[in-house]
Amino acid sequence: MQKTLDKNNLIEITFLRLGKSVGKYGNNDDEDYYKAGRMLDEIIENIALETEFRFNATTVVLNKNIDETGVLGDNRFNLPADFLNLISCEQDIRLEGEYVYSEESTVTMIYCRKIELTEFPLYMKRFLISYLCYELSIIFKYLDKTALFKKEMILEKTRIINLQGLIVKEW
Repeated sequence: MQKTLDKNNLIEITFLRLGKSVGKYGNNDDEDYYKAGRMLDEIIENIALETEFRFNATTVVLNKNIDETGVLGDNRFNLPADFLNLISCEQDIRLEGEYVYSEESTVTMIYCRKIELTEFPLYMKRFLISYLCYELSIIFKYLDKTALFKKEMILEKTRIINLQGLIVKEW
């Protein structure tokens, strides 16, 4: 049984769903395979930025830098190096560039971080394939299938959000 998601496997299944021949796609020299790989990379980046998904969320407690304050007299904190997008924060904060500002001496926040495809949970497989099918149906001009794949992608996203559970209290 597959323990991690594999880029080549996702592309192969996507091509099968699009009705494309997959016999020649085992090598990375094929132009369509290259386009699919680039699009999958873009999809992974987009998913990492979305706050609906929680599998790439990280909770961190930031302590203020000694003697560092903002122009408004509030405390300045360094953003984590892998920070992509804020999901929630317990305190009132202000994000500016690579810093977080708050009147509190510590800040507890949940944020999205970039992760590699091998770190994605297996329950994301159907969503990734649907998303890739949708994008490639536009690129390869399979416009009769675009609406179907978009609907499937939305249904999968909803399923995953429900699977992860809804946040009852967001600080």
